[in-house]
Amino acid sequence: MITYLAKLGELTLKGSNLHEFEKLLIKNTRESLKGYDVKITLHAGRLYIDCQEQDSSAVEFALKHLLGITGWAKTTTCEKNIEAIQKAIYKEAEYAVSKGAKTFKIEARRADKQFPLDSYQIACQGASLVFDSGFMNVDVKNPDVKIYVEVRERCFVYSDAEKGCRGLPTGCSGKGLLLLSGGLDSPVAGYRMLRRGMKIECAYFHSYPYAVFLLPLHTSHSTYTSGKKCMAILITPSPQHDSQRPPLTLNEKRPLVYPRIFASVVLAKSSLI
Repeated sequence: MITYLAKLGELTLKGSNLHEFEKLLIKNTRESLKGYDVKITLHAGRLYIDCQEQDSSAVEFALKHLLGITGWAKTTTCEKNIEAIQKAIYKEAEYAVSKGAKTFKIEARRADKQFPLDSYQIACQGASLVFDSGFMNVDVKNPDVKIYVEVRERCFVYSDAEKGCRGLPTGCSGKGLLLLSGGLDSPVAGYRMLRRGMKIECAYFHSYPYAVFLLPLHTSHSTYTSGKKCMAILITPSPQHDSQRPPLTLNEKRPLVYPRIFASVVLAKSSLI
């Protein structure tokens, strides 16, 4: 069993309605991991996802695009005693050395106040096994790797912390309609609305180019393809929102000009006779 830990950011500033945002974050996480055997829990500003090894790639993909978290990491869980913590830190240090790290620093946090050691003592005693082994040195100002220890309901040790998308959970700020044109401005605006918690629905407007000599024949198809890509990107952080896209009516096997444009050209020429 693998445990992933995600940190909540802006949500922790909420007041009496905090539980509503937390419920929505859990709902979005489950929506992103629908069909996978995972256990999702949230407690004291931390989101936990327990999964099997074969589902780890799907969980990491979901966490990379999940709105409402500031960071996440794949953790090693151990017993809540200093000997087990030292062994877990040693394993993380071995992995860091294999990637070229030479110095390290321990950052500890004791959320469980029943634990006999405070945060500073955990950091000092936790680093002793690695430091005494001699294959890594301590550098508290500019280390090659930081190893984090969090003593909570369980003890979590991790080193490779990834940044999250931040923002608010999608769906906490109402609904909006996003008109996609195939350009860059509309998907950027849609993503910024998603980050502020708005649930958006995408609509793509498709029209033929009317200028025969100014626009290439593939313009209509390329903008349509761009619109589909924009929808796919926006659906990733917000899998529950809808999109409306008309069927593509452009046929690449048609003559060199579109029928509507061709008819307008014939009408223009006939009017000059």
